[in-house]
Amino acid sequence: MGEANKKQHYVQKAVLKKFSHTQRQSKTDVITIIDAKRKKIYDKNISNTFCIDNMYDFEEIEEVKLIEKELNEKIEGPMSTILNRFDTLCHNEFTINRSELETIKKYILVQLYRNPRNREQYKGEIDKWKKEMLHILQTPFDDLLNDSIGFDGVRLFAQDIHLSFMMIVRTRDEFCINDMGYATERMPCNAIPIASIDNYIVFPFSPHYAILKVNGLWKMYFQKLYSKHPMTPPSCSPILNKYLKLPKNTYVNRDKISCELDIWGSRDPKDEYTYHIVDISKDDTDFLNTLTLNETLEIIGVHDVNAISTSIDEFRRRAKIGGARIDYDFFDDALKEYNDKKQQNK
Repeated sequence: MGEANKKQHYVQKAVLKKFSHTQRQSKTDVITIIDAKRKKIYDKNISNTFCIDNMYDFEEIEEVKLIEKELNEKIEGPMSTILNRFDTLCHNEFTINRSELETIKKYILVQLYRNPRNREQYKGEIDKWKKEMLHILQTPFDDLLNDSIGFDGVRLFAQDIHLSFMMIVRTRDEFCINDMGYATERMPCNAIPIASIDNYIVFPFSPHYAILKVNGLWKMYFQKLYSKHPMTPPSCSPILNKYLKLPKNTYVNRDKISCELDIWGSRDPKDEYTYHIVDISKDDTDFLNTLTLNETLEIIGVHDVNAISTSIDEFRRRAKIGGARIDYDFFDDALKEYNDKKQQNK
């Protein structure tokens, strides 16, 4: 038990399990790792990867594992229930209530906070990072939008999520997941060419499904698309220009809502949000994977590494133009070595 508690994940273990396969010899759940630092490909038990020893532990309070406890109860447990229901029920649409939407929003917020790159920004102030994590976990999402002394960073992250909307995309091919748990499409802003905007953040949660947290400007664009005064798209986006879709909302207190401003005051935990599952092409799957590949710190997790080969090829093609953060030139040799070992062990 002590060793299990020592390994604390910065990408939810239930998500890693979706990407895993069962190792024949050990009968354990393993995920295939593309290791950009060591330039190798190998399988690793999901209990021992995408984690840091004791990263959430407090030193100065009695309940050392408080963050891990709150994380399991408030986010990871409920999120696992949503993901399992998704696997069971999902066809072309997926409906959640307001309480479940809050869980997903807080999952996104937690992932933006607990990833190693953000944690690294708190050098010398890790206790501050832990207190902000605990504040997120113990505070209802709507309350995170308000001023809280000492938690300005949390409020800004929460407000950005609140103003955004969610899409769910599906592929017949395969997504990969990096050690950030997400990746961002950042493009030049059409209104201000010298500026850029984050069109969306993609959170893969299985080899075939991903959540997009889409910039609220795209909602404004969509709502005015067929009006007398349509607005210019906020930016160029290969994905949103092709697949943009808003959820259908069903409000319990619909009779009290005459405009969008009334929604906030009339919200109810049983309000429902129905998301159309957007099927994307292989080329667009490769594009989303190139974002994930570029934003990795050290490792990529995949279900079937051979299925990611075309995404690696697309990444290397784009890297010739410039802007690549990672070099995947080792991939072909590493893949051959990995497949040869697999063949020998049969």
